[in-house]
Amino acid sequence: MASLPASAAPGATDGPGSGSAPSPGAATGRGGKSDAPGPGTSGSDASRRCVAANLAPALVSNGQEMNSEYFDLRLRNKGSGACVLQGYPGVSLADAQGRRIGEPAARGSDGGAAGRSVTLKPGQSAHAVVKTAGEGISEGDCWAAAASVIVYPPGSKESVATDGLDGLRVCGDVFTVGPVTDTAPLAGG
Repeated sequence: MASLPASAAPGATDGPGSGSAPSPGAATGRGGKSDAPGPGTSGSDASRRCVAANLAPALVSNGQEMNSEYFDLRLRNKGSGACVLQGYPGVSLADAQGRRIGEPAARGSDGGAAGRSVTLKPGQSAHAVVKTAGEGISEGDCWAAAASVIVYPPGSKESVATDGLDGLRVCGDVFTVGPVTDTAPLAGG
């Protein structure tokens, strides 16, 4: 697992986000930014926020429905204490040299309601739905094949990577990530 410098983080030059979905027509919406505690989250929860160094990401294919392919992005707490995730993770793809491919995943609504905090005890995982258009069934070209998925935990400018793509190939410029939840998504999103 590798870390990228904060300057490579989606939205690294932007200020803190709210961790909730952007309003329609919002300027960015790309990259996961949720530095501020959300509704129902105390300041002590924010101080226990999960950090990239204590998370082990994995990407698992979760099936296809209509013209979309779904993946379960799992963020396992490998730290020694409980921590909290809330909001949207930032997700980008990189080639074998670590150069970003395409744009970071946009925030999507698949998988759950934004704003809920997820407390992870050591060994537990949070989940977020990653969605793209299926290769060959959507209009538009596919992006270059990626070697790794770069994940920025909500509210973090530090990243962690996994090279297990489980067939992820972004096509038709559709690449979204949902908010973190405490349950694995059902097959097909």
